[in-house]
Amino acid sequence: MRLNRSPDFLQQQGFIHGGVITSALDSACGFAALSLSATGTEVLSIEFKTSFMAPARGQEIFIEGVVLKSGRRVSFCEAKAYEANAEAEERRLIAAMTSSLAHVEVPPDWKPGG
Repeated sequence: MRLNRSPDFLQQQGFIHGGVITSALDSACGFAALSLSATGTEVLSIEFKTSFMAPARGQEIFIEGVVLKSGRRVSFCEAKAYEANAEAEERRLIAAMTSSLAHVEVPPDWKPGG
């Protein structure tokens, strides 16, 4: 996933706010878990932990999510957020998340977004 810098996402010192980065990491974990979930199920975060390694200063943050273990009821995932340097040759680790997600049955009348 990619997160583009926006004035709406900045905290008081001009860095991308940690809450915004955490939301993106949570989404990456969710998409990763969903990619291995059974038909007719969705995923919901049970818990997560985010660690920040550096302030996010760049124009674009790259987020990658992976499944560590996929179970029938719970999946364990991690996601990492990176910032490319000015020359885009090396990525700098900004934040990392570990997450547990529950697999839940989709109600018959459920529609995405409402």
